[in-house]
Amino acid sequence: MSQRQYLGRPASGFTLVEVLVALMAMAVLAALSWQGLSMLLAAREANGRSLAATQRLASIVIQWEQDLLAVTDTEVVPALQFDGRSLRLTRRGRDDGDGVTLVVWALQAGRWTRWVSAPQVRMTELQEVWLRSQQLDAADPAQVLLADEVEGWQLYFHRGDGWSNAQSSGNLVALPPPPRSTLRSSTPASGAAPGGAASGAGSGSAGPPVAVPSSAVEAASTAAALVGANPAPGAAGPAAGANPATGATPTAREALPVAVRLVVTFKSGSVLNRDIALAPTTP
Repeated sequence: MSQRQYLGRPASGFTLVEVLVALMAMAVLAALSWQGLSMLLAAREANGRSLAATQRLASIVIQWEQDLLAVTDTEVVPALQFDGRSLRLTRRGRDDGDGVTLVVWALQAGRWTRWVSAPQVRMTELQEVWLRSQQLDAADPAQVLLADEVEGWQLYFHRGDGWSNAQSSGNLVALPPPPRSTLRSSTPASGAAPGGAASGAGSGSAGPPVAVPSSAVEAASTAAALVGANPAPGAAGPAAGANPATGATPTAREALPVAVRLVVTFKSGSVLNRDIALAPTTP
């Protein structure tokens, strides 16, 4: 009797329709979970890129602050000059014996770069480096790429009671007299007679000492001529003390601002603003 009841009991299990429905549900859940996992990974990568960009931008701002806080006015070349594309500044080294370094921040073809010269301890070398820095090429391997996809940048100087465009003229201060070296002429004086006797003098002297400008003065005159040939936009006339007719070296220059405001606009639409107060020193 028990055997008949066992044999007559219906078989247990899933039908084909139930199996198909279960497989379909599992496929839908797998697709949803994979899509969620893909979105999670994409968000993680985006956050990683954003964090890396933020850290890099923070390091750039720190370097910017360090350069401005270390500005040194050598009174030989402009300590801080902005021409709309490049900012040139002279800064002291980490130690007193490191000399003065020329730093150039530039924006070319959407690439924000920074260039640093070797430490200079002589005025003539600093002037030569300052002049050469005006010929920097965008492909120069010595330039360090700070950021790309930069749409533009602008600097403002705090002069007097407010902010003004860095390319406008500022307060003028007197320049120190240029250094000169006194050398004795190695050729006879003009009009010297054969045999070493100067006509009308009756002396065989090689001539009186003459004051010859040193190479530092020549470089300073060249730099002044370049600045005069390319005045900053908004400047009102030539610098004080300059002679437009003769192109003489000016006897005055712009005073350093109290603070510098940096405004960088990226192609993504974000804007970087930073204000730094200066504490310039004289080596």
